Amino acid sequence: LIQVNMCTDGPKDEARQLLELARERCPSHRESMYAYLYRMSELWGGSDQEMMTFGLNVSSKAPLGSPLHSVLAECMLQFYMRGFKAKGMAEEGFVHFDQVYRKGIGHSAYREDRKTIYDLNMFAGLYIWGEKEELVPELFVRLGSRRTVSPWNNFVDVDKAWKRGRE
Repeated sequence: LIQVNMCTDGPKDEARQLLELARERCPSHRESMYAYLYRMSELWGGSDQEMMTFGLNVSSKAPLGSPLHSVLAECMLQFYMRGFKAKGMAEEGFVHFDQVYRKGIGHSAYREDRKTIYDLNMFAGLYIWGEKEELVPELFVRLGSRRTVSPWNNFVDVDKAWKRGRE
């Protein structure tokens, strides 16, 4: 329903109410948080600041090992995919990006689920974009050969980026 709100230019406060309903039913439902994150983006009438604030808020309240830390990573991925338009905010967040990974899907308390492969690919792509390649080997060991379309479709040379991460 949040995506319907977004695509029909529904009011942002309605999107927030829909998010709260989803969180009442399932507090750790990433998909609803991703949808709300997109709704808050500049592309859909929000602002980069709103999107980053939401991502930081979700991550700051998530327990160790929670996949909800990936919401902040998705926020940063959106910045990178838009050609570094919000480079300042993304770089500011990237300073702590390894901590976000270690608190979430990189933590020993994390339990893999159906979104793990997407999250691992997202973090690997962000590390390569941010030239933090020393952090990539662990992700590629966990990924094996399981490459998703996103974020790799945003690289000019997908195979080169994937190979760079595996070296």
